[in-house]
Amino acid sequence: MSSEADLKVCARCNGDGWYFYDEHHARPCEECCPHTQGWWDLTDAYSKYVAGEDNACCRHCGAMRRDLNRNTMSESHKHHALALRYAQDMSETSTPWERWEYLPLSGIRVWQPHPPENPSWNPNIEYRRKSVTLVINGTQVPEPMREVPAKETEYFVVDLTQPDGYSAQSWEGDDFDYQWLQMGLCHATEEAVKIHADALLSFSRTR
Repeated sequence: MSSEADLKVCARCNGDGWYFYDEHHARPCEECCPHTQGWWDLTDAYSKYVAGEDNACCRHCGAMRRDLNRNTMSESHKHHALALRYAQDMSETSTPWERWEYLPLSGIRVWQPHPPENPSWNPNIEYRRKSVTLVINGTQVPEPMREVPAKETEYFVVDLTQPDGYSAQSWEGDDFDYQWLQMGLCHATEEAVKIHADALLSFSRTR
């Protein structure tokens, strides 16, 4: 089975994992490092320390996590929105790729787990985050919305005061929208919100 790594060769290290930064000295390649060996928390004695910032430094290559999370991709890039979501995953786990899948360019065209490396965001490759579910009273519930949608986007919110346990809304960016989003009650589809509402009602619904 091919991996995304098979589709590209790092321009910095030519796939060796190390590169010479001067005539006599080499260092691990920041571009290829999977950042899986943990993080040092730098103090103000280090030149890379920035007060008030994330000062975690990769134990292997020395890259700063804040730089890895800081997305520099153009907003016009095909995968800009996905890269922003991936950056959020990077701030939450040292193995963010485990939450993602990719669709290979050739071979068996089925979604596959992403290899243990950060995506290259190749415009010719499709990426997506793995489906996440919550378990409520034994029911698999689709993960609620986590991102702010575009203005006037229709969405559905769990509302147990309604006969069906949910209601349709339009995102206007008001206090109610943000409160529901932060509470994890919003879904993009009616099917998903119905599952969520039914799972909550299963605790108290009369049989």
